[in-house]
Formats: sequence, structure tokens, C-alpha cells
Amino acid sequence: MDTLQETFFKLPEKSLRDLVWAVSSPALLDTSWSPAQPLWLDELLLQAGPWQHWQLPAESPHSRLGLVFEQLWQSWLQEQHIALAANLQIASTERTLGELDLLLKLPQQPLHLELAMKFYLGHNDEWIGPNRRDLLANKIAHTRDHQLPLAHTEAAHTAMAGLGFSNTDALRSEALMRGCLFHPVDTNIKAALPLEVNPHHWRGWWCHAHQLADQVSRGDWIILAKDQWLSPALSPVKASADELVSLVVRHFDWLKVPLSIARVERTEFGWAEVERAMVVSDQWPQAFPK
Repeated sequence: MDTLQETFFKLPEKSLRDLVWAVSSPALLDTSWSPAQPLWLDELLLQAGPWQHWQLPAESPHSRLGLVFEQLWQSWLQEQHIALAANLQIASTERTLGELDLLLKLPQQPLHLELAMKFYLGHNDEWIGPNRRDLLANKIAHTRDHQLPLAHTEAAHTAMAGLGFSNTDALRSEALMRGCLFHPVDTNIKAALPLEVNPHHWRGWWCHAHQLADQVSRGDWIILAKDQWLSPALSPVKASADELVSLVVRHFDWLKVPLSIARVERTEFGWAEVERAMVVSDQWPQAFPK
């Protein structure tokens, strides 16, 4: 928290804080095909210098967090003068095979990069997204078994050659996934992590709505709008624990949509997030179809 207070929350623009977090926050995965700290990124971060000197990104035209995340990465890589191609459609003569998120012309070798910004709640050894149909295990399998191999097909090499990526035999494919994993506060709910998860991931907690009062008996809190999920939040206002519980109860009287909340502490820059959580309906996930 001290480091965030002294550097991250000193950045005046939310879009710049989102950019910094998109690029340099803890990785969700740590595998051979999705390393938590890739060497090429370490080198680019050294060249980019301190966060305070990064350029403010252009406002994203997208509202979906995943697309905003991709746009932030594209903006930052272009600031680092990396030649790239984004969202390259790959098709055979019969059908569309998929899309490559990013192709980068790095000094060492060309890189195919799949990007994802994800939030999952652990429940009985499944990690479930706020959209009940989104499962971490499925995302891992699809990325590893479909998205990354796609770049090494003949159809992909043909498409890349048309963009000037001629050294396709040296192409390396990696995934880069950011986001938060919310661990259950209820010790009766088991939530084993997949082997691919980075042990140093961004970690939060989750509870059912009826459990919230016991979990937030202290401190100051804010409710996060969806566009505030991407990075630790900074707010000009806050609510007490009692006020938060009242607002959350009112929400679930009418809606079943999960709420993201954050505990905040006062800083010279505003009320700064120190803890992230997710509150779900008491019927979650059983009453939500897969």
C-alpha cells in the first residue's frame, strides 16, 4: 500500500492509472506459455521509465473491460515505438478460424500475444466469472489449445506475411492475463487454484450478500462501477460499513448482478483502495444457469 500511495495514486488521471495497472500489475498465470514476468516486458518497462512520465492514453471507444484492456496495451506499445498489428482475422477457404490479438515486431523476434483481463470467484474448485458461463479452466484451455497454436498455422502465416511479418518460423506465442481472483470468505467453500495460476496474483475475497455485514464491520468502503474494476480505485467519497451494507441490501432486493466493493483509506490524493471484494446474490451460483 505504501508504494501505491507514493507512486500509483499520485498519478492524477484514472486512464493513466488503468494503463499502468494493465501493463505492470501481477499476472494471473505463470506458465511456460504465459510467464508471469516475461523478459521482453521487463526490457520494455526499463525503457519506458517511471510511471509518472508515461503518456496519457487516448480515451478508449469501448465500454467492455476486455476491449479497454486491449486498447490500453496497444496504446502503450505504440508509445514504446513497437511496430504491431492488432486483431488479425485468420481464415481458411471454408471458414474463419479465429483472431490474433497482437503481433509485435520486437528486436529479438516477432511475438504473438493474446491478451485478457479477467475476474473470477472461487467456488468448489471452479473459478467462475461474474458472467456465470465464464470459467477460468475453460479460458486457460482455450488460450493454450486454440488461441496460441492458431498463430502457427499455414493460414496465419499467410495473413502475417501480408502485413510484413516474414520471419514467421521464429514467431513466439504467449498469453498475458491480468485481473483479480476472489477467494471465498466461507471456509466451507473449497477453492483450489489451477496449477497455471501465479501464486502472486491480485487477490480479493467474495461473500454472499447475507454474509457482508460480518465481513465489513470496520473501515470505509466504496462500490465500484464496472469501469472502475480494472485498477485499484481512487475516490473522492466513501461510505461507512453500515452505509455500505444498506446500499448492498437494497441492490440485491432488485437485482442479482454481483457488486464489486473496495475498502479504502484516506490519502492526500483521495480515498484509495487497499482491499478488493465481490458480493454476490445469496442464490449464486446455483440459481444462475451455466
